[in-house]
Amino acid sequence: MHPCKRICDITGFEAPYYDPRTNLRYANAEVFKAIRSLPNDYVQRYLALRDAAVAKWNPEGGLLSSSSA
Repeated sequence: MHPCKRICDITGFEAPYYDPRTNLRYANAEVFKAIRSLPNDYVQRYLALRDAAVAKWNPEGGLLSSSSA
């Protein structure tokens, strides 16, 4: 058996990378820039769609912790 392929949370293409700040998976640098420009509530929605850990952010934009669903 092979491991499951990781899929980009934005484009749906295969995603060899993930952003450690948001936990979103991405396919290329262009998508990475888009992810970094997303407001926190959009990031939370993308993570919820994947049923992934939802990151908790403080008001200054830093990651506090993450909890799994």
